[in-house]
This record gives sequence, C-alpha cells and structure tokens, in this order.
Amino acid sequence: MKKRIVVIIFCILMLMCLMPIINSNLLLETFEKNDLPFDVRFDIKITNQNNQVIPLHAHRGILPNLLFKYLDIVSFSIYEDEENPEYLYASMTVRDFKFSEYRSCYAMYWTYNGIRYYIGANLHSLGEERNQVCGYWEKEFTIYHNQIIDGEIQESENKIIWVIPKEKIGSPKVGDNLIDLYAASFLIYQKDCGAPIKLNIASDRASPIIGDGYTYMIQL
Repeated sequence: MKKRIVVIIFCILMLMCLMPIINSNLLLETFEKNDLPFDVRFDIKITNQNNQVIPLHAHRGILPNLLFKYLDIVSFSIYEDEENPEYLYASMTVRDFKFSEYRSCYAMYWTYNGIRYYIGANLHSLGEERNQVCGYWEKEFTIYHNQIIDGEIQESENKIIWVIPKEKIGSPKVGDNLIDLYAASFLIYQKDCGAPIKLNIASDRASPIIGDGYTYMIQL
C-alpha cells in the first residue's frame, strides 16, 4: 500500500513538472501556409499617390514565372518566442530568391482592431539598398506610417525574416486575432518608396482560395 502511495505521489510530481512544457508546446504553434507554385503573374498597373490603381495588363503564364522566380511565394509563417514575448516573428520563403535592380517588395498584411497593418521588405539596386519595415494605414489607405524594424535576408535559404515589436502593431494581447492575413510580393520599377506614381510590373499573392485572408491568434 505504501509503495502504491509513493508511486502515485511520484507520478503527480512528474506530471506537475511536465505540465508547463506540455502547455508551452501546445501554446506556441507556428502559423504556416503554403502557396500554389508557379503563380507569379505580369501585373502591370499604375498606382498614384492617393493609392488609386489603374490596371493596364495582367497575365499568368510561363514567361512571368521564368523571369520572376524570386517573387514566387512558397510559404509564409508567423510565430512567437516564449523568451521574447514582446515580439512577433514572421518569415517568407520564395522559390529562387535574388536581389533585383528594380524594387522587389515582400509583404504581409492583416487587420487588428479595425486598422490595416503590414510588414514589408523593400530591396533594390542588386541588394545595395534594403530595409524591413512595419506600419499601418489610415484614412482609407491614403496615408501610411512606416517604421524600420529588424530582420534578415537568408539568400541561401530563399527566406525573408522579420522581427516585429508588438508595440508597433497595436500591442495585441493573448487571444487577440489578426484577421484578413495574407502575403504578397511585387516588382516595382521605381526604387523610391515615396514616388508619387509607381509602375508595378509583376506580383504574387498567397491567400486562401475563399475569403479575404487567414486568421492568427496571439499566443503570448
């Protein structure tokens, strides 16, 4: 009888020790979505300073996927780190990354508390110029606010990584949802992000077949 009680107490103590680990593993799930391959398209359009778009030509096919492999999104993910709960992390993998002479942009978008947020990587001049940002829009997408954040370009892994302070994206709390979440990539002729008129050349988008986007719930 005494041996049985000792065994039961030992099992209870072991369970109490393991519960934080089990809960941590269950809690910190990486959100990851794959995109259809070879779906880059010519997406020729003009965007003015008021974010009004004038479409000129759109076409999917072999040629844009040969020319712009570095825009082809393979997957994107969002995750958190128990040791750094004040940050949100994101990454995007593309089919065959390279730096372009023109401005290649890699971005994710979502809505939180009715505000449209984004993260982006703007790269041009064959990699001589690069920055990673987060920000949000106001007044029906006519004004945007950018802030430089930390990130990394892993060329050999075809991966772009962002480190996003939560305070810069509305300070979401545990259980809050980032909705209408999707990823996109663009090639833009103008290197200046603030150019009053921009000529888009090609793009890709990773989003659900039905609906505006995915949902990610904050875990920490």
